[in-house]
Amino acid sequence: MQKTIITTEDNVNLSALWWPAEAVRSVLLLHMMPATKESWTELAEKLAQAGMNVLAIDLRGHGESQGGDYKEFTPDQHQQYILDAEAAMEFLRRHYALGEIFLGGASIGANIAIKYMAKHPQVLKGFALSAGLDYYGVKAIDDIPKLQPTQNIFLAAARDDIRKSGGDCGKMAEELYDAAGGKKEKLIFETGGHGTDMFVSHPELYDKIVEFLG
Repeated sequence: MQKTIITTEDNVNLSALWWPAEAVRSVLLLHMMPATKESWTELAEKLAQAGMNVLAIDLRGHGESQGGDYKEFTPDQHQQYILDAEAAMEFLRRHYALGEIFLGGASIGANIAIKYMAKHPQVLKGFALSAGLDYYGVKAIDDIPKLQPTQNIFLAAARDDIRKSGGDCGKMAEELYDAAGGKKEKLIFETGGHGTDMFVSHPELYDKIVEFLG
C-alpha cells in the first residue's frame, strides 16, 4: 500500500491510499461521512489479494485532503465530490489504461459512485452501501435510472439504519433497486448500521463485494 496525492480539475489536492497490483482490473472506493479512506482498508486488502488494483481517496474536506471542512459545506459544495471521483478515476486510467475500472462507495460516497456510473457507461460494475435517495443534493434516485443495460449495480443496506428524514436505508435501497437501469443486485440486512459499519456485523459482505467485482 502506498500514499499518493491526486489533484482535481479545480485544484484540490486529495490524499489517497493506493494498493497497486499486476492486474487488469481496478477499483475506486469512496468513503461515507464522517469517515476517511482508511475505512476501506480491510476491503481494499481483500480486493488486492483477489488481484485488483485499489484506490481509496479522502473526499475533499475530509481526512488529509484539502478543500475546507465538510461540516461547513453547502449543498453545492457537496456536489463537487463528483470532481474527486473524476480525478481519482483518471489516475487509475493513466496507470491501467487497458484494464476495467470499477468503483464503489458508502453513504454519500455511494451516491457519488452511482452518479459517476450514470455519467460514464463504460464503467460496468459498481457497488453502493447505504445509498440514499438524496444526500445533500446528490440525488441517486435521479441518477440510477440512467444506468445502461451493460452496467451492473450492487446495493446493500440495513433496515435499522434510520436517517434524519425518517426513512430507513433498507427501504431506500429497495426504491433505488426498483428504479435502476441496467443489471442490478441487492442485499438488505435487518440490522447492521450504516455504510462501512455493516462490515462489523456482516463480514460476509466483504466476500460478496469481492465476488461481485471479480
